[in-house]
Amino acid sequence: MTATRLISPGKSSAIFIMAFVLIAMACKKDNKYILVGINIETAFEQDQVQVFLDGQKKIDARATTQWTIGACIINGKITDSSFTDKGEHEIRVIINNSIAHTEKFSLNSQLFLRVLFDRQANQVSIIYSGTRPIYD
Repeated sequence: MTATRLISPGKSSAIFIMAFVLIAMACKKDNKYILVGINIETAFEQDQVQVFLDGQKKIDARATTQWTIGACIINGKITDSSFTDKGEHEIRVIINNSIAHTEKFSLNSQLFLRVLFDRQANQVSIIYSGTRPIYD
């Protein structure tokens, strides 16, 4: 008794390749959401700080810079982390309900937004970094 081959050698190779591609696609990580960290750094002295990311309030707290680390600890943490999608975004910082600063930025990979306050000039600036700050 001889066994009959149900699938020809050419078809079995094609099926193997298709199966490999389907498995590879199923195992691919979903990179839709990316880490965004917001750090309130210098030079805050009991200032009321509000930070909005795309209109959503992320931080609303009184902040004082801890000079030993060069950043503020807010709600028990240094970095407020959230995940959002790739593309264009907006950060808005309001200090003491009077000084406001808004910037747009593009997000393609993890990003840390370091918020600084120049008290003399009443000016807010934001430093963008792809790496987590050392103190965190």
